[in-house]
This record gives sequence, structure tokens and C-alpha cells, in this order.
Amino acid sequence: MVDIMLYGLGGVGTAFLEKAIEEYDLKKWNIVRVVDSSSEIITITSFSKTDLETIIKHKRSEGSPKLNELQIDGTTEDAKTIMEFIMTNRLNLAIVDATANEAMLETQISAIKLEASVVSVNKAPYASNNENYVRELLASTLNGKVGIRGTVGADLGTPNELIRILNEYKNPSKIEIEGCMSGTLSFMCDELQKGKSYSKSVESAIKKGYPEPIPFMDFSGEDVRNKALILARLIATKYDIGFDNIKINHSSFIGGIASDEYCAEVKNLDKHSFTQRAPELDQAFQQRIEQAGEKALRYIANVKYSKAENSVSIDISLKEVDTSHGLYTLKGTDNMIVFNVDDKISSVGPGPGAGNETTRDAIYNDLNAIFYQKTAWNNNIYILLYILKKIDRDRESKAYSVSKVIQWYLTVLMIR
Repeated sequence: MVDIMLYGLGGVGTAFLEKAIEEYDLKKWNIVRVVDSSSEIITITSFSKTDLETIIKHKRSEGSPKLNELQIDGTTEDAKTIMEFIMTNRLNLAIVDATANEAMLETQISAIKLEASVVSVNKAPYASNNENYVRELLASTLNGKVGIRGTVGADLGTPNELIRILNEYKNPSKIEIEGCMSGTLSFMCDELQKGKSYSKSVESAIKKGYPEPIPFMDFSGEDVRNKALILARLIATKYDIGFDNIKINHSSFIGGIASDEYCAEVKNLDKHSFTQRAPELDQAFQQRIEQAGEKALRYIANVKYSKAENSVSIDISLKEVDTSHGLYTLKGTDNMIVFNVDDKISSVGPGPGAGNETTRDAIYNDLNAIFYQKTAWNNNIYILLYILKKIDRDRESKAYSVSKVIQWYLTVLMIR
């Protein structure tokens, strides 16, 4: 079984626990710690199905006690001691980051230093300015110890496809990535194209739970910028390009439509307040749609790598595409990302790029991939150990002492 520490109990984190309850009898996932923004709860054994249901019910109840005040058998107030024990004694341990907190960068780094696996749908650590830590995480991502499938395109597997490309192609002269990377903004473009007003489209998107808690993160295009930055930094890590050398040209989704003053005023608004201000942009967006004519509006990110220039660049803006463009037909929250490696084309999508369940599925896909890889590696070691132990039967064999040393080394590898 895999011991899991879950950070973040918002929509994605709660959906993750619901899935853990569904799969509880499969004995695959063992939840030992749950952390939200105000407190945590930890057990040295495992939370039962009933315990997990209690935690979810608590999260959905207003005025409920903090997690560490819940009456659940086997939990302890001495979280630090239990945490240290788990981190140093559990062989299959995974940190799942379902927060939106940049401070989780240090938590993820600490985890991989202790040989734990990390699965993150949190983009913030990978967009951090701490280049050394981010490079360390991305290097672990390239070798399969860290999973970031859900950071770009929910469960479409965008980072995974790029990792496959980087590991498969030797010294390509160019890599070009183009796509719609925001489920929220894809939904907005589709609604606008249907003739709905900007404000009604915002209201619908928020009711469906698509935008971030602070919607400006989506509508400023900052969320897409972070996603494109993750892809660009994966390339930069692979080819040893400084992060400071990544050139970024980024235009907001509402840029050129809303004034700078308007953007400053709505920047930190919650969903309700952001919706109330939306009608102020209805007329300007209507004019933008009319200007596009038969073309469709799409918020598109481009990431380009050039071997000749040893450079990576990002370009993000709201563009008009005609019927011949691959992104023209996107519907709802669909994302689609196209990869061009020396004129060899691959793609992910179209498919939903937003939603708690699809993002949760990305976490489980990463967990399965990481621990399937680890199990396969361990199985190969078991076979080799079996062969070496055959040698041990002949204690006079010259291979005997060598066999013992190799067995010890392989056992250490298997534990790691």
C-alpha cells in the first residue's frame, strides 16, 4: 500500500478523498495525514473509510471545528513526532499537493530529499523564483519521481507528453508547443461565441466552479502564464538553460478590453465581487466578438525552444482563429495542446482542462504511474536476488562474497 499525506482540502482535495473512499477496499491508498489551510490531522496507522467521510463532512460544514479537533480514534496531538516517524519509516510514501500555495515548494523539496514521491496539481511552486529548488523538482519530474500531470490541462497529460518528448528525442533542433491551456477561458470563449454576454459567461463559469478562488488569476491570464512557464522550465531544465533566459510575452485575457484601473480594482476580488463587476465589460467584449466576425476567439499559449539559439520563449494572448485552425472547434472547457518536434506532430486533447474530478483523476494517474514504475523495478530486483541466492548454496564459489555484496546493494535500492 502507498501511504499518502494530502495537503489541501478544497474542491480537488475533497474529490481526492471521495475517490479514496470509493477505492478503499482495493487496499492501494493509505491516507495518514490531511492538511488544510488552518490545521491538520495525522495518524500513525491509517484513516478508515468512516474517518475519511468524517473529514469530508467536516470540511463541508460551516462553523465546524478545526481538523485537529475532530474526534477520530488513533489520531494524536503530537503531530511533529508522528510526522518524523512516518517520513523516516514508511517505504512507499507520497506527498499529494492539492493546494495553490507557493510555500509548498519547500515541503515538496523536503519530501524528495527523504525519498518520498510527490504528486502535485499545485502550479505555484513550479512558477516560483527559487530556480535551484524548482530545477531540483523538475529534474525529479523528468526521471519519474515527481508527478505534475494535473498542473497543465487537468488530466489530459500535457506535462507527461512533453516529458516523453524530452526523454525520447535526442537533441532536437526545435520544440514548439501551442494550445489552449485554461478550461475557464476556453469556456468563456465558447460562451461568447454562442452570443452570451461577458458578464453572463463569467456568472456561468463561476457557478460551475471553474475559476480560481480569486478569478483574476484566470482572467488576467496569470494561470495560463504559470502553466506555460512550467512547460518552458521543463525544457530549460532538460537543456540547462537559465530560467532568466526564458523570454515571456504575455497579454491578459481582458487586456486591451479592460482599463488598467479596472484590472487593479478587481485583482483581489472574490468570486461574488468579481461577478458583480463583470457587466462593466459587456459592451467592450461584444465589440471584440463583432470584430472577429466569422473567426473564433481563443486564448492561446505558445512555447518555443530553439537549439541554435539555446533559448526558450513564451507568447500568450487572445487571438482570432479561422475554421482551418485546430483550436477552432474547441467546446466548453476543452483544452488542446499540439507539440511540434522537428516537424513531428503530437497532441493531447481535446478534453476538459478544468474541474475538480478531472484534476483529481490526474493525481491518481500520477500515483499509479509512479508506484507501478517502482513496483516493476522492485520485481526485477526480486528476480535478480533469487538468482544470486542460488549462488549462495555453493559457499566455496568465488562468486559467493561478490553475491553477498550485490544482494545488500540491491536490497537498499529496492527500499529506496
